[in-house]
Amino acid sequence: MFEKLTSAYKKTASYTVDTWRVLYPLLYAFALIVISYWAFVTNQQGEDFFISFVEDSNRTSFIYFAKAIAALMGWSITLWYTTRILLRVKYIGYHDEKYVSRLIEWIPRTLGVAPIFIFLYALVHASSRTSLPHPLHYYVYLGLATGIAGLLFTFYILRSVLAKKIGIQLEPDELRFSPGKVTVKQLIANKVTQYVILCVLLLSLFIFLSFLLPVSARYAQRLKPATVLLMGFSFFTVALTLFLAFIDIRKSPMGLILVLYIVLVSRCNDNSTIRTQRFEELPKRETLRDNLKAWLKLRLGGNSDSAKAFRKINPVYPLILVAAEGGGIRAMDWTAQVLQRLEEIEPGFNDHIYAISGVSGGGVGSVFYDAYFRDKTMGALAFQRSSLTDTLFREAIGSDFLSDVTAAFIFQENLQRLIPAPILTLNRDRRLEDSWSFAYRHALHLNTMDEPFLQLWNCDSVLRYRVPNLIINGVLAESGQKAITSNLALREDSSKAFEDEVDVLQTLGYDIPLKTAASLCSRFPLITSGGLLKRLNGANMGHVVDGGYKENTGIETIWQLMVAMRPYIMEAQDSLGVSIPVYLLFIQNSPDPRYTEKDSVKAMRTVPDVSTILSGFINSWDRRTPTFKRLSLKVLNESRLKAIYGYFNIPLDRDRGQLPLGWYLSDTAKQNIRSQVLMLNDSLAIIRAIP
Repeated sequence: MFEKLTSAYKKTASYTVDTWRVLYPLLYAFALIVISYWAFVTNQQGEDFFISFVEDSNRTSFIYFAKAIAALMGWSITLWYTTRILLRVKYIGYHDEKYVSRLIEWIPRTLGVAPIFIFLYALVHASSRTSLPHPLHYYVYLGLATGIAGLLFTFYILRSVLAKKIGIQLEPDELRFSPGKVTVKQLIANKVTQYVILCVLLLSLFIFLSFLLPVSARYAQRLKPATVLLMGFSFFTVALTLFLAFIDIRKSPMGLILVLYIVLVSRCNDNSTIRTQRFEELPKRETLRDNLKAWLKLRLGGNSDSAKAFRKINPVYPLILVAAEGGGIRAMDWTAQVLQRLEEIEPGFNDHIYAISGVSGGGVGSVFYDAYFRDKTMGALAFQRSSLTDTLFREAIGSDFLSDVTAAFIFQENLQRLIPAPILTLNRDRRLEDSWSFAYRHALHLNTMDEPFLQLWNCDSVLRYRVPNLIINGVLAESGQKAITSNLALREDSSKAFEDEVDVLQTLGYDIPLKTAASLCSRFPLITSGGLLKRLNGANMGHVVDGGYKENTGIETIWQLMVAMRPYIMEAQDSLGVSIPVYLLFIQNSPDPRYTEKDSVKAMRTVPDVSTILSGFINSWDRRTPTFKRLSLKVLNESRLKAIYGYFNIPLDRDRGQLPLGWYLSDTAKQNIRSQVLMLNDSLAIIRAIP
């Protein structure tokens, strides 16, 4: 009995060792497959790709699906062929030659269809998140993907038979699936293998070079994000196979040397320097006191008889401060459309907005709205019919901003990591900024997003005080301070409310493009990088990252602004004889947490010392929004301060459908946001109650 158990153990151990020896060179392929599963199934942005396939029935959706399927087939075939080639040039030790040969034969074939099964699962997963408004399209897509998987798997199995029928002679199976190592020279001695490898390499080179095209070429946008990602997987599969084919990472130090090289040159090849208008000195910015005084004078007048008569009829003039929460493109769309809709429902509402504090996507939406409001009010738009321009504006903010930055992340930035000098054109954040300016220019035929940031308020004296002031909230990663980009010189205020914050424009000493200002609150790694902030003398100060790292609502900055404004508000009230209550409008896009202390929260049991670190950070980060909301409500609406302050919020209902955190929205997601924006007319009682 003992001998039988020993024999069984030895046999199992030998099979396990043999399996590991075959799998070990292919670990990179399994890693890419796991990453693709995360990208397409568990990631919100990936879910939105597939929900668009399931829900949208238009021609655009079908073309997108066709492109994605073509790229998926390319990656599947690449995985199969490269892993098969790699197993040929690697020596595979074995106990059971027949067993190892079977693994060498079947593992590449299995890997060659794994991406399609992930794609299929993503489709099925997406169907469980919606009511399937077009079930026929869903089943057609499902059938196409399944059929392709079957055809490819059949091709992998019958490849030698098919080759023989068309007159191509392949090596016999006992050589092709042998665990014995062949040299690269021996491998490419076969003409067919030469041609196939050459085609794979040339195609990979073409993929890499094609994504170096500028944003204006619309190459990545036409492919769309899922296609770009799949092409990236194909490229990395080939690149890693090439590296591993010539390097034995178990015996050679080249892998470690490459890592050390990348770390070493990272000290001198940081290409994330913030763009500036280096040929113009920084225009002088107004202090908060001077700006507020001029802002109120425009609305309430001076000491003329007509102005006094107006104030007598309107003894209360509310001032509104907007906090726009972060959250990628959903926050961007929600913020911009809410502000646009409020002005549409209540003409003149914008005249009460003194400043907007934006974080991440909310900050980008605020910049887009300010640019559009300025252009529309100036009469600069080519189409002056309000309904048409509003539609074009929504087209601009709903554009695909993900494809170009994803392509740059996969291709350009990885090239930059190997070059020991910074190449600014390879920076992925600049691609994102360029996609914003291109979308605005393409839809509205204006280059506003390419203009200097302060140019937005450098117009006639009347209009400059109608465009809401902007406070764009980033974070200086090296110090944890807020890095604020604003048209106001906030640090010069006597209240010292912004004394601890970094003034980006003051530090740079130059103005920056409007699109760059938008990016300085929305650089959330890894999809983007921090922006390298340089002092006027050229010295590096630190990296500006997403403002949500510190505070994602924008409310904290509004509180600081309220503190700084209070003495000037009181001064204006005394001199003008008008009450000026200050209201905080919070444009919210995050859901309120579902768990309270009364709910059953399950404690982590698996390696709690480690698992609680990340979960504690993420969950506490999510709970900051309700804390700031509750404090604002209690302090501004339910205390003695309610006579001079007020708070209200406009939340996005995230339970109505999938709204991803990223830079791309499907048509379904855009329609979801638009429908909620149109419903605002029924939920503005509190706003209309403002005097």
